[in-house]
Amino acid sequence: MKNFMAMITTLLVCAGCTEEILLPEPHGQISLTASVTGAAGYPSAKTAITNNSTASFASSDKIGIYETLTNRSNVPYTYNGTSWSTTAPMYWYNGTSTHTFYAYYPYNAGNQGNLVPIPLLSAQQVNTKPDTNCDMLVAGPKTQVRNTDGTTVPLTFTHAFALLEFNIKIGLLNILNPYVLKTITLSGGNPKGSSLRYGMINVSNAVGKIGYNLATGIQHTVNDSTVYTQTLQAAVPSIGLIATPTLVYMLVLPGSYHTPAPSIKFRGTTILLGGLLSDWESDNASLSTNTFNAGTKYHYEVKIGGVLGTRSVQIEKISETPLLPCEIKPVADP
Repeated sequence: MKNFMAMITTLLVCAGCTEEILLPEPHGQISLTASVTGAAGYPSAKTAITNNSTASFASSDKIGIYETLTNRSNVPYTYNGTSWSTTAPMYWYNGTSTHTFYAYYPYNAGNQGNLVPIPLLSAQQVNTKPDTNCDMLVAGPKTQVRNTDGTTVPLTFTHAFALLEFNIKIGLLNILNPYVLKTITLSGGNPKGSSLRYGMINVSNAVGKIGYNLATGIQHTVNDSTVYTQTLQAAVPSIGLIATPTLVYMLVLPGSYHTPAPSIKFRGTTILLGGLLSDWESDNASLSTNTFNAGTKYHYEVKIGGVLGTRSVQIEKISETPLLPCEIKPVADP
C-alpha cells in the first residue's frame, strides 16, 4: 500500500512538471534603438536643436515602454549616447502571439498603468525655442507577431501637444525704440456643460484631474476651477532698431475651445531714447482658430504697434503644419 501511494505521488509530481514544461517560454530579448525627427523649430527631445531643424536624444534620456501581452508596465530604456538598454528586459512570448506596444517620453518612474502624467504647461517659458522641458512624445498602439511581422517592432512617436509659433514684428513708430517682451497671455476654454472643461494650458498635472492615456489620448475630469486664461513669462531678448522678426513658441493642449474663444495678448517694455522705459500692453487678438490638433504647429504673423502706437496688435494665422513623427525601432535579438 505504501509503495502504491508513493507511485501515485510520483506520477502527480511528474504530471505537474510536464504541464510546466509545456508552457510557452520567452523567445529572445527585445532590444531598442531610437531616432528623433521633428519639424523645423520644434525639438523632439530635451536636447538642443542642431542646424535649426533637428534634435536628438541625449545621454541619460529615458523612455517608458508598455507591453500588454505579458503585462509589462513602464519598462525604462535608457540611452547612453550610443545605444538603449534596460535593467528589466522584455521578451517575445512566442512566435505566434500578438504583442501590443505603447511608449512615451520623458520617462517617469512613478507611472502606473497606461495613464501617465503630462508636463505642467503653465510652467513653460516663452522663448525663441519651445520649452523642451514641457514637450511630450507618445507612441502606439502597435501590434506585432514575431514570426509573421518580423523581429523589429517599429513604433512611431507623435507629439502629444500642439505648438503655437508667433513671428513678432515691431510697428512703424517703434522702429527706433527697442522693446522687451515680458509676458504672453493666452485665453481659451471649452463650452460650458462639456465634460471637457479645461483651458488650453493645464495648471495641474495630477492624473486624477488630467493625464495622458496611452491608448486613448488626453484624459480629464470635469474641473470647474480650471484657469481659462493663463499668463506665461517670456525670456525673449530685446527686439528693436528695425530688428528682424523674432519667433517665439508656446505649447498648448489639443482640443476645441469656445468659451472663451482662443485669443492672445502681449505685454512688454519699450526702451525710449535716453534709456527711459515705458511699459505697454497690447490689445487682445483672436487666434482665428478654435481647434488645435496634437502634433501640429500653428504659425502666426504678429505685428505689435503701428501708427496707433504699441497697444495695437495685428495677428494673422498663416499656416497649420503637421509635425514630423519620431521613430523608435526595437531591433532584432542579438
